[in-house]
Amino acid sequence: MSLKLESRFPGGNARKLSVDTEGDIPVVRFTADPCQGPECLWFNFRLVDTSPESTQVKKVQLVLKFFDNLYGSGDPIRVRPVCKHQNRDWVRLKPGKIEVPQDGQHSVSWIIDHPDPMVEVAVSFPYGSAEIRQLTGKTKGYWQTDSIGLSQAGRPIHRLSNHYGTPGGDRPGIYLIARQNPGETPGSWVLDGLLRELARTRNQRCIVWVVPLADIDGIHRGEYGKKSGPFNLNRSWGCSFYRHETLVIQNDLNRWKERCLPVLGVNFQSPGICDIEGIHCYLPDSARFPDFHKTSTGWANNIANRLPAKFAASDFRKPAPKRPGGPESEFISYCGESLKICALTLLSPYSLAGDNLMSRKCYREAGKAIAMGILDRFK
Repeated sequence: MSLKLESRFPGGNARKLSVDTEGDIPVVRFTADPCQGPECLWFNFRLVDTSPESTQVKKVQLVLKFFDNLYGSGDPIRVRPVCKHQNRDWVRLKPGKIEVPQDGQHSVSWIIDHPDPMVEVAVSFPYGSAEIRQLTGKTKGYWQTDSIGLSQAGRPIHRLSNHYGTPGGDRPGIYLIARQNPGETPGSWVLDGLLRELARTRNQRCIVWVVPLADIDGIHRGEYGKKSGPFNLNRSWGCSFYRHETLVIQNDLNRWKERCLPVLGVNFQSPGICDIEGIHCYLPDSARFPDFHKTSTGWANNIANRLPAKFAASDFRKPAPKRPGGPESEFISYCGESLKICALTLLSPYSLAGDNLMSRKCYREAGKAIAMGILDRFK
């Protein structure tokens, strides 16, 4: 038996620390690669047995090291990664075993079936360009895909739309964005459910434009995405363009604004790795945007009324957190200040919403409910 950890594929992220095959159960120790950023969380790798014909063992132990350094680290038992053996579907791992050596560092480990010959492991369900193609392919032409520009590394940035609108048009418009932090895949699965529901209803009440994979370079490189200062996409909005992607998407936002009557922007993200309070919503700063407080609360209330309680945080509506340097350069602030519309941030957990283990079906169900809540505003 020879176990090899691979992470050099689109979306891959992991740093192999050691592979011990001497005992009854092989032990693979790994950690999330910060990819030159100050924070890390996302991991996604493949474990391959390069000589399966000589393998006798049935199980492998995975050990996630340096757990305390992951963004939002807390109780390790709340972390439930996913794995996919060859020719099988993704499944959640069972609760891990916490390991605390004498120096107090936390590790968490899981036992999985031996890779025969390969198993893929990720902190949560991956989501990328292939899933977008599946979505558009199954929605019978409802979503049109267009490139709106290139990323800093020259990759196309795609936008989905259900209608182009017309210059000076007065149909209500909604703009959606996800993966400003590339590792926040739960937000993508919720958005996926929302877009499928709009396609199912063949919604024509509002014009919807969507950038589903905003930081396409970070997604491809397997970064988590919370980089320092001007390099973080969701800290780069406004007149100073620290990221070319921000310029591209802002230009598209202004193009959209001229072709509809803008009413709402929604940013899909995820909280820390151990957050289990459920899906929740950040509202615009009421002191900075008093005119939008009532409107944004109304949108949030409609979504909360539709969202099943099993997925929602008990305190669903929250003010945006105060961060060092302020929120002036974030998407929701840009919408309020430059576009004069309210915007919300919806956050979806990586593993658990309370006691509910989140599957792709759960995320999509939540997204469907959010779509229904949004459409309720147009009745």
